[in-house]
Amino acid sequence: MKNEPLFLPKGSIRAILAIITTTFIFTTIFFSIQLPEYIVVTWSGIIGLYFGGRSNFSNTKKDE
Repeated sequence: MKNEPLFLPKGSIRAILAIITTTFIFTTIFFSIQLPEYIVVTWSGIIGLYFGGRSNFSNTKKDE
């Protein structure tokens, strides 16, 4: 862990950024603030890539 940036475990920065952007989006939804479409699309990409990178595709059927 000494060689990692900011001395944090691997993936911590990605997780923190995902949490911050999700908190921002939910706060704006709660207060009914209109968001530009590009912010919502960017957030959707961040969440999709975060969970897509963590998924396990070993159970899918492979063509032989």
